Amino acid sequence: MNSDVFEAISSGKFSDAIKLLTKLIDDTTNRGTLALLYCNRAGCHERLELFKHVVKDCDKALENDPNLLRAYIRKVQALRKLKKKKEARRVQDGAAALLTGDYDMELLFEIQNLGSENLPAAEVVRAALPAKEETVASTLSTGEHPQATPKTQFERVSSHHKATGAAQIPSNLLQENNEQERLQLGILEVNAGRVEQGIKIFDALLRAASDDLVATQAFVGRGTAKAMAGNLKEARDDFSDALRRNPDAAEAWKRRGQTNAALGELNEALTDLSKSISLQPSTDALNERGMVYHKLRDYHRATQDLELVITQLKDNANTWNMLGLCYMSLGNCEKALPAYREAVRINPRFKEAWANMAQTHKELAQADKALEYFSKALAVDPKYIHAHRFYGMTLHGLGRHRDAARRLKLALENDPSFLEAHFMSAICLHALGHHHAAVAEYNIVLALPTPKDDNVLLQYLAFYQRDCAQFIRANLDAPFTKHFMDLGLRPLFKEAWCKKLPPACLLPEYGAQPELPQNDGGVPDLETACCSAPPAGSSSQCMQSPLVKQVLAAAKPFGPLIQNDCPGFLPNERQQRMASLAMLDLAQQLQKELRRRARQGEPGDPPAEPFGWREAYETVVRWRQVSEPNDPVLWVDLLTRQEFEAGFGSHTPMLSGQTQVVRYYPNFAKAFLLAKKLMLSRSEVHDAGNAPVRLEESSVRSDVEAAKDCGELYAAVGCDFWLVTPCQSTRDPRVTLEGTRLTLQKQSGAGYEFSIRTPCTPPRWEQFALELETAFEAVMQAMLENAPKELIATQILKMSFYWYPPQ
Repeated sequence: MNSDVFEAISSGKFSDAIKLLTKLIDDTTNRGTLALLYCNRAGCHERLELFKHVVKDCDKALENDPNLLRAYIRKVQALRKLKKKKEARRVQDGAAALLTGDYDMELLFEIQNLGSENLPAAEVVRAALPAKEETVASTLSTGEHPQATPKTQFERVSSHHKATGAAQIPSNLLQENNEQERLQLGILEVNAGRVEQGIKIFDALLRAASDDLVATQAFVGRGTAKAMAGNLKEARDDFSDALRRNPDAAEAWKRRGQTNAALGELNEALTDLSKSISLQPSTDALNERGMVYHKLRDYHRATQDLELVITQLKDNANTWNMLGLCYMSLGNCEKALPAYREAVRINPRFKEAWANMAQTHKELAQADKALEYFSKALAVDPKYIHAHRFYGMTLHGLGRHRDAARRLKLALENDPSFLEAHFMSAICLHALGHHHAAVAEYNIVLALPTPKDDNVLLQYLAFYQRDCAQFIRANLDAPFTKHFMDLGLRPLFKEAWCKKLPPACLLPEYGAQPELPQNDGGVPDLETACCSAPPAGSSSQCMQSPLVKQVLAAAKPFGPLIQNDCPGFLPNERQQRMASLAMLDLAQQLQKELRRRARQGEPGDPPAEPFGWREAYETVVRWRQVSEPNDPVLWVDLLTRQEFEAGFGSHTPMLSGQTQVVRYYPNFAKAFLLAKKLMLSRSEVHDAGNAPVRLEESSVRSDVEAAKDCGELYAAVGCDFWLVTPCQSTRDPRVTLEGTRLTLQKQSGAGYEFSIRTPCTPPRWEQFALELETAFEAVMQAMLENAPKELIATQILKMSFYWYPPQ
């Protein structure tokens, strides 16, 4: 083989190797040489997963040498990757028919076993790893395809001797004195998938190894075989033994790093992979380290590694997809999308990349694009349950709950134990008023094995929301007034629901809601709820009422006015409809109150129930409580007294770790500058224990003023801290109220959280209740006086401004 081509392939620069081989092909006229060059170029295309090019090059090779079996083998493998199984079988049969006694029997074994999907030894750790990644998404995938990475010294075995079928090893070979030949034979067996036989060869070799070099290679080979068999801890021991023999063995450092990553020991993996890269930089180790950084949520360093890999392996779909995940984890949707597009350009059947692209469009609130790309993922694999799930969640975010339930049902048909799909199905059914069916799905979630990850929180929520569904069903005929859920549910239950606490915390005072009666005409299950038309007698039938249609038509123009038209907020039809109905409800009550005030003091005027800011907002809150069952919307002052006094409140992160939160990061620059301004003007912040931290030293003030990001601002203070923004009182302009808290906290790794936190304590509640009372009375007075609409609107906006801080 040409030395330049060999060097390019050895370094994993397959695109460069293809260019060199193309030049050699152009300069060659000998048909036998041409056949080999085309076959080698096909091998490079295979490493880049360009399977259509593999087929074309193999055809060219066979035009020049119809008996070149290696070209047949590569073509069959490529056709299988392209899902052309019948054509692959035809080519395979043709290859087998060419075999005679003159051929190496290993080729026969390989041809007979072309259906095998064994991975070469270099991919062993990747095979042992799960094929999915958790992100911001909570929500994206790395794909299931092994990474296309350069061959290592343990894989550079002549292609004419590489087999995927099982074959007995002649006993005399185990006694062979030539250690290098025995080493190559062990590598051959492992690469061919005959792991146990490979281990036997390495065992024999290690018992008689005459020097450290051979022993190091044998330990690495045996470790690779053990990892391939799933014995990761034994594999790690072998790689460690190799490093004791040769601390400069870059391959052993890399393999041990991959194994540590598979075992979940990420910091150790990072150390090993970094050592390997320092000894012998390789795209394989950089790619692996990039993935470890991603798991450690150090997305900046992950991006740096993967961008280096891409400069050498431009046609590696898996790395492009992983790079897109890192960009997305940083909150950089604009850079993530081109990375995913490259992945699907290289491999149009890369279902995970299609789904990741869809998720990114969902984050950008580009719903049509999101649904389009979920459909493309499902066109590749109609049983891809995660695409069904995220497709359903997107429909749910659009307020299309029945469509979402139907999509989630498809996921459950392919995996009946899919906890997330059962949970979201229950949410959709709950929102649709199909409480029997919702309770049935919640019960399935609770009956599934307890997850060992964050999905256990879904089981906790299923417990609380099942009770809420039963409560609502039992109170369907009760007046839709007063506090509804706030007074009907126990304070401790509400607190545990908001905090997603284990239900066991409710004992011993928990009293379950009564079970639903079986004869009240409710929709019994998901199957019935997902049929093409709303079932007879279901609550959805009310939509056919002329009066209901009239009310909805009157309300329709107002709902979209409250929709945030920006990234992070899908246009939710259901929330818009609920908001518009809440507006009509509130408008009717305000008209009633205005009429009462106008005739106040007239003879015979009956005493009326008080109607102030609290009653006005209770009207809106009740609609919000039923608009989305998955959101616990509750009055803070009606939680437990202990929780109220502790300061239960809201939390809005703008930066979380290294992730720029798509919904809220647009507020970051303004909030960051305000925080610095207040720190310098007050010379004080408060630490996590609420103790004051003085900022009077000139060096500290200089550092605060110069800080350009959260890391520099944190370093200036030296600890987690918070400060309060000012809020001017309307009731008494001389008073400055406590606004919201800007909080900076260091997180594990290299990340920080910069957020808006608003703890609501009783004193704060009382202060803002007075402001809201003043603002509400100003609104009512302006209406009574028939003031210009602009003035009334200003008063309403002022009241809304005071509404958020205490909540």
